[in-house]
Amino acid sequence: MSNHPEKHPEEQLSAYLDGELGEEDRMLVESHLEECPECRMLVDELLSNQRLLLSAFESMTPPEELEASVAAHISKEAHPLPVLKRTLSFALSAISFFAVIGLVLGALYIKMFAGAVKLMKPLLLLSTHLIADMPLLMGVVILFSVMAFALSAVSLLRLLRTTTS
Repeated sequence: MSNHPEKHPEEQLSAYLDGELGEEDRMLVESHLEECPECRMLVDELLSNQRLLLSAFESMTPPEELEASVAAHISKEAHPLPVLKRTLSFALSAISFFAVIGLVLGALYIKMFAGAVKLMKPLLLLSTHLIADMPLLMGVVILFSVMAFALSAVSLLRLLRTTTS
């Protein structure tokens, strides 16, 4: 810094006064202060302001109720959550947990269902070929299908009658 007298270490002066500079920077600032009356005046002004602030803080006394007020505020925050809030937070946590489990299991179920559909397609094709090759078996399957459809229709009509009456 002494090589560059036009450059003043103004940003480092506060850190110098607080003892926050490293050894090399501290020595550079001190050598600059020996050569630069402007920076020495600035350091003297900063020291004066520092002393003035310290004396102002030393003369201040906190209000007597400050300690009690802070303690009351801390104890108010230290109380456990009311029962309703705890119950609600537990319920929301449980719902979140089961929602995540449901999503995971749902994804697994969809994967398994897709695999089952892929497996059922060739089985269905095989069974239709077998039925088509045997006319008697095809007649029996058609008869049972019509009977199942008729019974379903009768059952549905009975159900509708009982719910409307």
